[in-house]
Amino acid sequence: MNLQEDLLSRFLRYVQIDTPVMSEYAGQRCPTNPGQLELAALLRSELDAMNIPYYHDEKGFIIAFLKGNKDVPSIALMAHLDVSNDVPGVDVKPQVHRHYEAQKITLKDGIVLDPEKDRALQACIGDTIVTSDGTTLLGADDKAGIAAIMSMLQYFVLHPDIERGDVEAVFTPDEEGGDGMSHFPLKELRSKIAYTIDAGGLGEINYECYHAYTAHVHFEGVAIHPGSARAVMVNALSMMAAFINMIPRSESPEATDGYYGCYWPADIRGGMEEADLTVMVRDHDKGEVHRRLEALQGFAHAVMHAFPGGKVSVESHLSYANMGEAIQKNEIVLQRLLQAMGKLNIVPVIEPIRGGTDGARLTAMGVPCPNIFTGGHNMHSRKEWLSLNALEKACLLAIELVKG
Repeated sequence: MNLQEDLLSRFLRYVQIDTPVMSEYAGQRCPTNPGQLELAALLRSELDAMNIPYYHDEKGFIIAFLKGNKDVPSIALMAHLDVSNDVPGVDVKPQVHRHYEAQKITLKDGIVLDPEKDRALQACIGDTIVTSDGTTLLGADDKAGIAAIMSMLQYFVLHPDIERGDVEAVFTPDEEGGDGMSHFPLKELRSKIAYTIDAGGLGEINYECYHAYTAHVHFEGVAIHPGSARAVMVNALSMMAAFINMIPRSESPEATDGYYGCYWPADIRGGMEEADLTVMVRDHDKGEVHRRLEALQGFAHAVMHAFPGGKVSVESHLSYANMGEAIQKNEIVLQRLLQAMGKLNIVPVIEPIRGGTDGARLTAMGVPCPNIFTGGHNMHSRKEWLSLNALEKACLLAIELVKG
């Protein structure tokens, strides 16, 4: 088995299936994009070819089970089917750049990957780099994770005598929308510890993430013909603009890093009479998240005072919680990961994730689930790229974890 070529062929196959999350359907249907079911069907056919049994359902969840031959705790390895909709994610045309020599990579629409600005590229001399053609994202988040898990399964099928524990491969829909795990069939999962393969560069692991809330803000105005609008019209779009301008730019994603939290407008829609705004609220500290949620209520009252006759309502719900405390209470989870990395001479790069994963939701359900690198960079952008060498290391790490 040529592991790199197996990983590459799988990854190229998976990214060409259109699976961007459709946030407008979050909470209404799962999966939000039927393309995720197409990818799930492909994965099931590949599992069938390997004679690996699995659970699946109409929402796209797959839990495959491969029996081991060694008495070590079973683990689950998880990745998600969907990709972000922050930039175009349909009709992805992956580009393979073999034997990379630290040159600029020029793609369509003026997209340039410059190693002088993207220093991670400088560590990839001689590597194979995969990008999109520049018109879309690539989809390494998280089809690289899917490829790593599927190649890991293929490896064990081809090497049945290797001593290892039981392993479950878990594929989930709608991670990017934050709502997919609300439907997770927990009773079908046998493992008590798990790992998502859904992080960034070589060696990166995450066991702390945001407390994440999604706030839905509804603006109700008064519409009338502009010629008769004086002292009557209340423009819901103008109310929304005023509200957005109250969100501190110093607490935006582009102005913060590390453990600093943030909030930002993520989606807008509507007209003069009614308009809706989605605001993402994030912080590693629960108190800071609630401070921002209270601020949104304050902004709503201020806008109603500034626009007499208009109404603003704010409703928020928890998307996922910081998994750090729960994982730290289960020392075996990190110990097993760090020991496996040591055997492969992979230097751990422990970072608080400025986002969240399905692992955070699974941790809250009682199955601790830190996050492992894929080799992907610049996620959710047209400059997204993947290191094939790093993806191979992620797959080898999955293999070592299963060996126990």
